[in-house]
Amino acid sequence: MRKDCLKRLWEIALPKEELIIAVKKHGLEEVSKQLKVSQKQLEFDVAMLWFKYDTEAFAAQHLKIVDKHSNLIPLVYRKGQQTINLAIEKQRLEKKPVRICLLKARQFGGSTLFEAELFKECVLRKNRSSMIIAHDLDSAKHLRDMSKRYYDNYPGYLPKLIGGNDKLWRFQHREGKL
Repeated sequence: MRKDCLKRLWEIALPKEELIIAVKKHGLEEVSKQLKVSQKQLEFDVAMLWFKYDTEAFAAQHLKIVDKHSNLIPLVYRKGQQTINLAIEKQRLEKKPVRICLLKARQFGGSTLFEAELFKECVLRKNRSSMIIAHDLDSAKHLRDMSKRYYDNYPGYLPKLIGGNDKLWRFQHREGKL
């Protein structure tokens, strides 16, 4: 099922991206010359376009979590997280607003998945805002720390934080807030 969703992603969403159109038409080498960027930078930009649409791949390659042994490890989705992520991807492909009602279970990974989704959206897309609401201050701080860990351990280019406090981050080259 996920492979079908990803295939449709390549066929429906990505071909509308101008950079993808140019690379398909002229090739990486020619487009990198026209844009006056290295081929490596262009490959990175194309990968970032893919990650806009594939949170699971983005999370596995770019986001870190702390496991039960206090080790920093890549965020590789577990079965339940994959199921929820598939529901999100299907709704996006159908051009519907994403609506997920999750009856929360402890240690399921739902909060981690949604925090990863919101982090990705605010970092990779312009003019995005997100908000996490928790039932108490300690839980809210835990979720905020998760985003901070994502940001602090992100291996690629990240927008510079130009303002923020415990409740808000503002990125320099994006209008989004996290």
